[in-house]
Amino acid sequence: MANAGTDGNICGIGVANPFTFSGIASTGTGTWTQISGPGISTFSDNQDAVSDVTVNTSGTYVYRWTEVSGSCTDFDEVTVNFYSPLLVQAGNDQIVCNGTTVTLGNSPTAVGGDGNYTYSWTSIPAGFISSTSNPAATATATTTFQVTVSDGSVCADVSDDILLLLLTNYH
Repeated sequence: MANAGTDGNICGIGVANPFTFSGIASTGTGTWTQISGPGISTFSDNQDAVSDVTVNTSGTYVYRWTEVSGSCTDFDEVTVNFYSPLLVQAGNDQIVCNGTTVTLGNSPTAVGGDGNYTYSWTSIPAGFISSTSNPAATATATTTFQVTVSDGSVCADVSDDILLLLLTNYH
């Protein structure tokens, strides 16, 4: 009986981001094939149940492990999600006047990953905290705001900063 192993999630594409199948070979010969997905898959050895596969395009792929023993054929499938790396943009540094309110983050602040983002904004000097994607901040001193974004998938958390430089000598 064919056993393709477990489904999986990978952050990134290409040779640096392979998925390793966890199939279990039984009697006869087995072969991996791509059933669906938006790009091209490359197998390290499509006849090895625990082969690696890489892709050239992010997305959801279905792979089939087919085993043939004599006149009998059986198959099992796994689904693998290859996510785009998580990217975050806190916004461009700005020179502002005292009391100016600025919306932090870009539109969108985060892209990539699985899209289930959580945001954590903090500031130096301390005192500002927000969990929204584009919070408003009022400049009362030169402040660096940092956002850390998590997406709940296998992609690592990422951070970015924006500096609001308070203009103090203006007429």
